[in-house]
Amino acid sequence: MSVPEDRLLVQDTEAPAGEQTAPRAYAQVGERVAGVLQAAEDAAEKMREDARRDAAEIRREAESTGTRQLEQLAQEAESVRLEAETYSRETREAVDTYATQRRRETESESSRALAEAEGQARATREAAEAMAKRIEDAARQRQQTLLDESRTVEVRMQRAIAGFRAMAAQLEELLAASSAGNGGRETLVDALEVERRRLPSA
Repeated sequence: MSVPEDRLLVQDTEAPAGEQTAPRAYAQVGERVAGVLQAAEDAAEKMREDARRDAAEIRREAESTGTRQLEQLAQEAESVRLEAETYSRETREAVDTYATQRRRETESESSRALAEAEGQARATREAAEAMAKRIEDAARQRQQTLLDESRTVEVRMQRAIAGFRAMAAQLEELLAASSAGNGGRETLVDALEVERRRLPSA
């Protein structure tokens, strides 16, 4: 076991100078050097132990800090992921809702436009049919009117012809009677004058 350096120094001061011999002095120097070396080695070992302890503490703290940071980063990443999923879901739902609304509006507009087109086509067809019926009725009525007028004219013509024939027959009778009574010298004017005189005056 090594002797502490302070005890060596005390022993050196307490021993009389005359009693120390050279071998004893060399031995004491060796012991002092050995004590210094042992003390240096002990101090170095203590420093190494402290350094190892500090390093282990720093490593534990670093590991703990790293673990906490990793956990925090993992939590943040999970939070970001959840937010992204929520945003994606909400965005998808909003897009789906907008697309559905636009599709319904388009279908409604198409149905309304189709109904309006069908209504206009039906009204145009009904108006055309009504106009065609009016034209047909007017043409039929005009045709009937023309037929009635032609029949009336025909009847009048037949009556006129019959009247002319009767007048011609009467004239022939008058001419024949006048010719027999006057020796055949009476003219048509004379016969008409005689007939006029027969008739009662108006």
